Amino acid sequence: MKKGTVYINRRFVPSEEAYIPVFDRGFMYGDGIFETMKARKGSPLFFDDHMERLKKGLSLLSIGIGDVEEVVGRKVVERLIHMNGLSHRDAYVRITITRGVDRTGLVLPSQDTEPTIVMVAKPIDGRRIARLKRYGARGVFVEGPLPSLPMVKSLNFLPGILARMEAHRQDAFEGIFIGQDSRLREGTSSSLFIVSSGVVKTPPLDTGILPGITRKKVIEICMERNIPFEERELFSGDLLGCEEAFITNSILDVVPLTGINGRTIGDGMPGGITRRIQRYFEGLARRVS
Repeated sequence: MKKGTVYINRRFVPSEEAYIPVFDRGFMYGDGIFETMKARKGSPLFFDDHMERLKKGLSLLSIGIGDVEEVVGRKVVERLIHMNGLSHRDAYVRITITRGVDRTGLVLPSQDTEPTIVMVAKPIDGRRIARLKRYGARGVFVEGPLPSLPMVKSLNFLPGILARMEAHRQDAFEGIFIGQDSRLREGTSSSLFIVSSGVVKTPPLDTGILPGITRKKVIEICMERNIPFEERELFSGDLLGCEEAFITNSILDVVPLTGINGRTIGDGMPGGITRRIQRYFEGLARRVS
């Protein structure tokens, strides 16, 4: 594996020298948040949207790191991308911030912890993503608890991990969370959209889902391009009987969902409205990169 550079606590260090203490609250309790974004040709996509969500998460968890723009701002991100030799290709960037080291061993944090800040940049497997975007992916329904703070990308990601493992056991790419009431929420690491009677539909945020950045951009595209759109509760039957479906996240962009629970969605091929949204999203990404 090629060695790289990691940004940790305001310093750029070789990846093999990047460590956090065992008493870090992120390691001990999952006490922290993270943010992932895609970069194209050295420039992070929709950076301001990611920073807005990161700041809201820090505020909700009462974690202060000072001037966020100075500590993990665009210049820092772009420098890390460049130092890892990723300025001319798509890259994955993850910012992780924990409450820091606390040797008391108590769940209640002490007042003098200094947050831990870590940022990594890695290459993206563009060919794999291109195949998914072209041919689509299959999903399965999974049950499990959603995050207690759905508006925050917290380090407590175990429900998503277990659900993704279950999806892979069933030879599916993504797991779609479904409640006992058959209501649909989101994927293990994606937002869910369906197309029914020509209308793009997605569950509202008050169903306990993450406010995805790509989700937000797709909604904006629908509004700007006069594509009929609704935020409304969706149930298992809506997905099973829809004409098209797709999932979104910051790394995958827009990926058609062509099957669920072994059943074909629509004709089993990416649909026309999904293809339009993919093109519009790609155009938007090119303009902002």
